[in-house]
Amino acid sequence: KAQQRIELELESGISLAYSRLLYSREQAGLIRKNIEKTEAELEVTNEKIIAGKVTKNEYYLVNARFQSELADLITVQNDSLYAKEELKQLMGLNFRDEFDITPLDSSAITEIMSVQIVVPEMLEKILARHPAIGEARMDAEAVRMAVSVAKSYLYPTLSLKGSLSSNYNIGEKGTNGEKIPLYPQLDNNFGQNISLIIQVPIFSQMRNAGKIKKEKINKSLFTSNYYL
Repeated sequence: KAQQRIELELESGISLAYSRLLYSREQAGLIRKNIEKTEAELEVTNEKIIAGKVTKNEYYLVNARFQSELADLITVQNDSLYAKEELKQLMGLNFRDEFDITPLDSSAITEIMSVQIVVPEMLEKILARHPAIGEARMDAEAVRMAVSVAKSYLYPTLSLKGSLSSNYNIGEKGTNGEKIPLYPQLDNNFGQNISLIIQVPIFSQMRNAGKIKKEKINKSLFTSNYYL
């Protein structure tokens, strides 16, 4: 289910990003034509002002429209760049890779339809590096590990502990009343300890069995949602 869902998301995402890119470029072309017309209108308006036929207020109105069109062009260009980067990500390309989009020509639809594209192979290449698939696989491994950890609570555990210790007392004196130096004190007060501990889960068997059952249910739920 996870792979099927991601395949559908990829197909629709690539189609939408491609459509947005084409639409943005078409919009940018129309806005550029409007800008050229507005620039010409500004020149004509300026000449009319010089000739005294119109006031500067007319020029200000045309110039405001010109500035608005420039802002619209920048917005469309930014959207086009964003759509292109989104398309790179969906197709599994490196952000440094450069490519161009060929506008869809209705006369070339027949030729495009005749091109043999193996969709499963293309999707497999994209999915191999798709972060969502990697995340799902890591989650699946975490679920499997959780079951193994829960099962480990049923077995006895053996622990081996050891310690070394010593101490120094600055005021400690010997039988002759002289202070005992550092190193002799450390040697005299040196101690060591070792212990072996075995724990058998007798009274916690039911609780541990409940943990295992819970983790198995989580694993079943995860497996039913992700075919990994």
